[in-house]
Amino acid sequence: MRRLVIVGSDSRDRQVAKIAEREGWTVQFASAVVTQGPGDLASSFPEGASLLGPVMGIDDDGRIQTEHGVLRLDDEVLEKMIGGVCAAGIVAPSVRRRAEGLGIRVVSYRESEAFSWQNAVLTAEGAIQATIGASGYGVYRRPIGILGYGRVGRALARRLSLLGAKVRVFDEELSHRAQAESEGISAYPIAPQAVGRIDLLFNTIPHPVITQEWERLLQDVLIFELASAPGGVAAEVDRAKLALAVLSGLPGKIAPMRAAEIIWETVMAVDPSVDTRGGKDDGIFDRSENWPGDGSFALQHGACCVYNKGTGGERC
Repeated sequence: MRRLVIVGSDSRDRQVAKIAEREGWTVQFASAVVTQGPGDLASSFPEGASLLGPVMGIDDDGRIQTEHGVLRLDDEVLEKMIGGVCAAGIVAPSVRRRAEGLGIRVVSYRESEAFSWQNAVLTAEGAIQATIGASGYGVYRRPIGILGYGRVGRALARRLSLLGAKVRVFDEELSHRAQAESEGISAYPIAPQAVGRIDLLFNTIPHPVITQEWERLLQDVLIFELASAPGGVAAEVDRAKLALAVLSGLPGKIAPMRAAEIIWETVMAVDPSVDTRGGKDDGIFDRSENWPGDGSFALQHGACCVYNKGTGGERC
């Protein structure tokens, strides 16, 4: 009997569990309700089971952050996993070495090119959904800027362009700008003087690129932060002057079923001819859980509300 322990319990995790059960796995969830120190994972971990950790991953000390606390993947747990799979968004090198030394297959699925590209598509789709809700306009003929032309920037620019938006890409890499231009998208270096008139700005670069020089130019612009921490807004920028929406974890929020399929296909190396989607909505997912409130972004009946942390006000 194949057993899988999932560390996490959000909508995406629950969908992974449904996929695994359809594939013949016995699934159980592990979570920690602790106030001090890592919780105990070993006592309830079945012999011979595989482990699927969260997108944020497993650190060098084997610590796994959950919504309720921290669990620890120690040698006792690893010894129970011999012959199985240890998977998470990122599995730290020290954990990887110990696991592989025991014959455990290790998958850091965020390091997969296939995962990253497919995840970028979901991020782009979620960003467009947020754009239409927050701006009060559609995207057709709207001047929209995108900081960065990596996977997410490219997926987003292409889709916005197909919808008729006037897209301007900003990237420091000449090769990225050349690629954008070859695809019919205007591209410029990252500089305030190159911005021109835009109504919306997406940042996909995970380090500070929006500096104080940008403040005056962006005061009437809706800014959507798509990058992981620390994000693109520099510490010295007065965020109270900006209409900023932090759109973290979009794939799991707007499309948890597809996000789960991407994880499962990457972790288990599913043959592309195998359709894990089932071709129908089986009612497993409660769409009311799509957008759990995080204080910075909300989706209400198809409309996005941007919460300005500086002023405490909403702009819907």
